[in-house]
Amino acid sequence: MDGRLMKLLNIFVSALAHLYLSSLLIDIIIPAFNLNSSAIEAVIGAAIEQLNYTDGRVAYEEAIGYYATLVNINEGHPEQGNSVFLDYKMKDTHYLILPQLLTWVLYNGIINNTTINRFLDMRARLQPNYTYRVLLDKNVHYIMNTSQAFAQNPASYRNLARIEQGISVGNWHGSNVGISWGSYSVDNSTALQPAALRAIADLATLGVLNNSLEPIVRGRYLAT
Repeated sequence: MDGRLMKLLNIFVSALAHLYLSSLLIDIIIPAFNLNSSAIEAVIGAAIEQLNYTDGRVAYEEAIGYYATLVNINEGHPEQGNSVFLDYKMKDTHYLILPQLLTWVLYNGIINNTTINRFLDMRARLQPNYTYRVLLDKNVHYIMNTSQAFAQNPASYRNLARIEQGISVGNWHGSNVGISWGSYSVDNSTALQPAALRAIADLATLGVLNNSLEPIVRGRYLAT
């Protein structure tokens, strides 16, 4: 591929990554065009940057500019003006970072522990008090905490990965119509949540996450 085109693609992906996490970019576009590691870091890093430090949830989109003003008013915070509003209501988004990180670690030919540790030790620009590793750890605990009820009692449907209480949506691809205005989407409970748990165990085995997490996740969560 022409070097100038490759450079433009890298710039495009890096810029786009600061708006939202796109599995499409990681799974299809980046491999197809053989984009370098910095482009993948930009995509994953952008999602980690906007991770909620308080509870470990991942923002599925952001409101900026004049639209942020409208959203902030509707949310009861007009004093925020046009400050960026991060939306955390989509349940499926919370499960995406860890599997994508695992995919990068396992299938990118140039990746190694030095590269991944350098990436995770970067200080977040939007939350400069924390490194990517600290923020990612919050998401790990979110996944484990919200999976605990089902691990303890898988016989009850109430322990599945339901959408947030009081919110009518929670699955980006199906929204409220796609899940028939229900509370439990199939992909959240049967695909995305288990994938996130397996990613925690595999990343722990590889030494990217704390090694002690591997037997806990495999024995307590994935055994059910």
